[in-house]
Amino acid sequence: YPYVPFEAQANIKALIDTFESQIFGIAGAMCIGGFVALLLVWFIIGRCTANDLTEVIPLSKGLKVARWLMMLFGALTMLASVAVIAVGVYFYSSMSLIGKLGIVVAIVAAAVLYFISYVGFIAAYFRSKVQLVINGVLLLVIVIILIALGFGFWQTGRMIDSGDTRLTDFLTEQWENQVEANPKATCTFQDTFECSGLLISCHNKFHSQCPNNCDITNSRYPNPCWSIAKEQFRVYYYPAGGGILGATVVMIILLVLNWSLCCCIRKRKKQVMQRLTRHPGGGAAHNDLLCVRCLRNLEPPEMDKLVAQYKKFDSNGDGMLDGRELRRFFYGTLKVKLSDMDVAETLRRFDENGNNLLDFNEFLHMCKAGQPAWDQK
Repeated sequence: YPYVPFEAQANIKALIDTFESQIFGIAGAMCIGGFVALLLVWFIIGRCTANDLTEVIPLSKGLKVARWLMMLFGALTMLASVAVIAVGVYFYSSMSLIGKLGIVVAIVAAAVLYFISYVGFIAAYFRSKVQLVINGVLLLVIVIILIALGFGFWQTGRMIDSGDTRLTDFLTEQWENQVEANPKATCTFQDTFECSGLLISCHNKFHSQCPNNCDITNSRYPNPCWSIAKEQFRVYYYPAGGGILGATVVMIILLVLNWSLCCCIRKRKKQVMQRLTRHPGGGAAHNDLLCVRCLRNLEPPEMDKLVAQYKKFDSNGDGMLDGRELRRFFYGTLKVKLSDMDVAETLRRFDENGNNLLDFNEFLHMCKAGQPAWDQK
């Protein structure tokens, strides 16, 4: 590119811009497709590992607060990420090369932030402990990476402002090696960033930092590359640093909410199991009639949910449950499989009018019954 006649470079630049747009369009479509597929897979996993017990037993207050905070924060973060991506795409074509690189980095970071927020949102929505653990580990890794990145960014800025020679000495050595080993790459670098040399200007000069076959770039660009790099770094230092700091804070908040929710679910599970084994015969928590022990302790608000579940599994809408619907109710509500003997015994004990069906009053009687015989079993 630097060796092309100046009058022809505008045409080549137009072709490059067109090709760049096509490549970004294709790559963007592929990334969006894969991204959507990944989000859908995570949604399906959350649905399959959802805590179905909470369909009947309401959440504790702490669990509700942690869950809604995590969902709210995740939703707001997803909206902010979409806004960053939209703004970046809108301004991309009008930016310089360094600006374009910065926008690409910002878009990638926003996409990662969106994915992390979505992962946490779905885990909280479905109350899936498996997803919460995965999300917690993922958030912890992201926080560590962001802290390391922020520290490195801050350290680089401090070294540039303090005039520390260690960085410039290292870059000078690498630059001079590149000039000797691959001068064409050096010429391309100079032309891309519109600079020449590293610490000194190569305009009409011969120096170890000046590639002797880069006549066009050496004469066209009088500013050293390091001075331009420092200027660009200072321009993007605070926006980039603020972005890293903001992302770190967001990830830490999500991490705290995630593990709080995970701990609340664990605590709630213990409470539920204590409730299930409150009466004599605690071993019943492991038998096929676990659901009866759970349902008979329902409180009025929980009974309202039970009514909704009852209507949901009354497939023919006749207001009564037959043996098949009763079996589906127990499995769909608490993932408990009743045997044919259990279904027959339930109908025998609670079907008061002898029609081999349970109306809602009979069903409530079953839920509230003490069941001493089954306790012993």
